[in-house]
Amino acid sequence: MALDTLAQRGTNNKGKNDFTECHVLHGKGTCKESMKKFPKKKFISQKLALALIEIAKEEGDKEMEKSYRNTFYCFNDIITDGNRAYGDHCKNRFCINCSAIRKATLINKYLPIVEKWEKPCFLTLTRVSFKRHELHKGIRETKKAFQTIFQRCQKRFRRNKGPKIVCLVSLECNYNPIKKTYNPHFHIITATKEIAILLNTEWLKQLKENASYKGQDLQVIKNPLKKLIEVLKYSTKIFTDPDMKKGKKKTSDPVVYAAAIHEIYKAFKGLKLQNSYGFSLPKIEKETKTQVIPKSDTKEWNYKSKLRSYVDTETGELMYKEKHLPSAKVEYLMNHQLNTTSN
Repeated sequence: MALDTLAQRGTNNKGKNDFTECHVLHGKGTCKESMKKFPKKKFISQKLALALIEIAKEEGDKEMEKSYRNTFYCFNDIITDGNRAYGDHCKNRFCINCSAIRKATLINKYLPIVEKWEKPCFLTLTRVSFKRHELHKGIRETKKAFQTIFQRCQKRFRRNKGPKIVCLVSLECNYNPIKKTYNPHFHIITATKEIAILLNTEWLKQLKENASYKGQDLQVIKNPLKKLIEVLKYSTKIFTDPDMKKGKKKTSDPVVYAAAIHEIYKAFKGLKLQNSYGFSLPKIEKETKTQVIPKSDTKEWNYKSKLRSYVDTETGELMYKEKHLPSAKVEYLMNHQLNTTSN
């Protein structure tokens, strides 16, 4: 498995009889500011991963179980050089920390392009929801429907009968605990309003009785960064309102529907969830930064779930202060509002 960052021990020979034990650090590492947010992310990821492991074990799904275990141990053993932290990342889309890294990378790639579009729009395309047994096939049919629309519009463009489709598309799926259904939908940023209207119209034609006019949404973008974050934020919600209410109307504590999350990630397996149409990203050469740092200038840490913190392997020092640890509300939600019931 390819890794973002890797910490290994090595030696740096100064002479025949003189050497200093060193760490060979690969990658850019994680900055101090990002590490301050880590206790909450790690706590939620591990709690969810444990629930998903048990669900996968009950189903006999060894591959998903292994992936969930990798997420549980993601970035567990790290090395710090005073400024940055280095460790192994699982890169799974259900890992909160790895998803945050991926989101930041994609935003940096796409934002300069979206900001150049004169009148970009934010478009949401939804369809009739699926039951659990229909989800795997339904998500693929949903992706295929959009691909069919894109190809149709491109043929028109080549015949000078319509605009070129230029957009960024992200597939998301959420769970409705009241109806016990799953709703795959697209969040899209288009280069122009004309493209957004065209895609909206073609979507309704393509889906027919499986999509309604009221279920779609189109907005002119005033803040590209804000909408880009919304498009790339997650592939499914972790916390869901059990009454399916929004904003100030919410009256109940959110619930983590782990069994439903498991079904969604199984259905997403092997699929690319973010796609760009009609434009290419500029080629950026990957920098593989490697540093050789004396062990005396670093610290080694191991994450302890019970303490919600990293512990120095030599001194027992805790990395985080109380203010950085998960809040009482987060602790309560992950300990008491985690639902593993099959749906």
